[in-house]
Amino acid sequence: MVRELLAVGADTNVSDLNADTPLFVAVKERHTAAATELIAGGQADVRRRDVARARQPLHYAAELGLVDVAGALLDAGSDVNAVDGDGRTALMLATIGEHEAVAEMLIAKERCDVNVVDSTQRTCLFYAAQCGLVDTVRRLLQVSHEHTHLSAYSYGYFHSVSLQCGRLAMLTTVTCEKYVVRLFQLDESRT
Repeated sequence: MVRELLAVGADTNVSDLNADTPLFVAVKERHTAAATELIAGGQADVRRRDVARARQPLHYAAELGLVDVAGALLDAGSDVNAVDGDGRTALMLATIGEHEAVAEMLIAKERCDVNVVDSTQRTCLFYAAQCGLVDTVRRLLQVSHEHTHLSAYSYGYFHSVSLQCGRLAMLTTVTCEKYVVRLFQLDESRT
């Protein structure tokens, strides 16, 4: 259907009552095929921000774990470092949502700034550690220049991994350059 509408010149940037364009609606509703068709059509504004949260479509694709849509948005020129109203990047939202495949794709982008600090003074490294995403933490440590950032609540990522409901089971050591970071991985079978 999207292809047919694009073929007759439908406006891909028209807004609904919520100020969402068809691309925003497709991404938020997880309609991957429709979203990728809109992006491939070349007319959808991939850098447009929504009114409610100042997010771009890439923020929602990352938050929802839509790997194909996030990749198409990046290929079409989405800003990998755009921040939303809370100062969060798509990478932060991917880690908060525990979507490691999306996070890895974003980290791999040449211009991706993994050291962005959000409005709560937290980084994607903090969120990845807090969620127990060991592979993402390892990757972030490889590319990050700031390993000691503390949040507004004085919790660094070392603290966040130890505050996971007391379910501490395994200690893993990750070495990155001259830093040694101990990561606690949760054992869900012990709850």
